[in-house]
Amino acid sequence: NITAGSVTAGNSAKLNQISPFLGYSYITTQASIFNENYNSLQASLRVRLHGGAIVTGNYTYSNALTNSRVPQNNANLRAEYGRTPYDRTNLFNVSFDYPLPFFIKQNGFMGRALGGYSVGGVGSYGSGLFLTETNTGVDPGGLGLLAGGPASARPNYISNPNVGAPHTQKAWFNTAAFAPVPAGT
Repeated sequence: NITAGSVTAGNSAKLNQISPFLGYSYITTQASIFNENYNSLQASLRVRLHGGAIVTGNYTYSNALTNSRVPQNNANLRAEYGRTPYDRTNLFNVSFDYPLPFFIKQNGFMGRALGGYSVGGVGSYGSGLFLTETNTGVDPGGLGLLAGGPASARPNYISNPNVGAPHTQKAWFNTAAFAPVPAGT
């Protein structure tokens, strides 16, 4: 016998016992009903320096929100509204182009072969992407989340993941700030 909350990758074949639609183990629902909202502040500065050099800087502050994620409860899409996985709040780009002054005024072979070159570069800095924590290999509510699709269970948020966080490359946030969803919920 199987109950909601005890479905794992090892016993997922028995999911039909608790499925609301007998005879179907996993049912994937998909709907193109979602809301997205993007707002940004964009600024750009271009400076021409002596000798023809150009320096350009761009900054974007953005806020992108959506509910187009795979929902935990497709009857409550409003609960899914939050930052998009691809939103980068801060983006800064800088570029430069410096024309080399060598052989620029020569009309002969040397001027044509070695003149007119420039040196340029591009630099970019952006804040990181938002993270949505997920559990894998567990289906606490017997919803069919083990089918290998984009859906997965999300843990409960119990405290601020930045409090007590090591902020290292291997562990950026405090994983104890999340707890597995209780069985049957």
